[in-house]
Amino acid sequence: MTIADIILRAAIGLGIGFIIGLTGVGGGVLVLPSLTFVLGLMPSVAVGTANLYASITKIFASYSHMRLGHVSGRAALLLLIGAVPGGLATGLWINYTVRNNQGSIVQMHRFQDRLGTLLTVVVILAAAYMLFNTIYHFRKKETVDPDCTRSSRALSDSPLRVVLAIISGVFVGAMIGATSIGGGVIVVPLLLGLFCLDARETVGTSIVIAVVLTIITTVVYGAGGQIDLPTGLIMGAAAVPGTRFGAKCVKRLPEKVIRCILAAVILVAACLMIAGQR
Repeated sequence: MTIADIILRAAIGLGIGFIIGLTGVGGGVLVLPSLTFVLGLMPSVAVGTANLYASITKIFASYSHMRLGHVSGRAALLLLIGAVPGGLATGLWINYTVRNNQGSIVQMHRFQDRLGTLLTVVVILAAAYMLFNTIYHFRKKETVDPDCTRSSRALSDSPLRVVLAIISGVFVGAMIGATSIGGGVIVVPLLLGLFCLDARETVGTSIVIAVVLTIITTVVYGAGGQIDLPTGLIMGAAAVPGTRFGAKCVKRLPEKVIRCILAAVILVAACLMIAGQR
């Protein structure tokens, strides 16, 4: 690895780290396009490396948000009940599939192509959803959702919402296990819809959920040899100051501005993923 390669990886890590601290998004949705489209890693290795990067950066970002009181413990616990087994099972399946296809170059390329297509589809769908969510937020009247009047900082005790949260957690865990995407682009909409959290608490809670899942999947992918360790460590180390500064900026920005940044970040990532598939 040349000096230019190290500088490029550090610059990417620093920039995305700031976005993670500010929005809770970026561990997969921005790192993956950078790893596959810019650095040229295979999709399975990119997923493992993205999880390593996310686990490093979000440890510091989650600590910052917890100190600032931006985390809902109940929301995080309910989603993680389903997400941990979902992520663990999916990561193990990816490792098993890669290991079984290593003897066939054709099968390996086919699997990597399918995984790359899945990554692109997930990012595009997440971008569309977040764009719709942002437009809706701006157009609706400035009234409080009746379901959120009891508390904007805790999930209702409705059994249906609890069940939906756990089931959604399984899906989140599976998506992070398969793509490293989900800590922000999938968890953020779920927190907004199910838990009635404000934008700041949504960001902080999504980061705490993501750090638990990415640590688990990093261990699984590392055991399967699907991580570019130097790239992940360089980008992760460079991201630390970026995440700290981004987390501090959240406190100073209006909620609508944070929502706009969330949507813009995911749209940019979707464009990068589409370009990388051509």
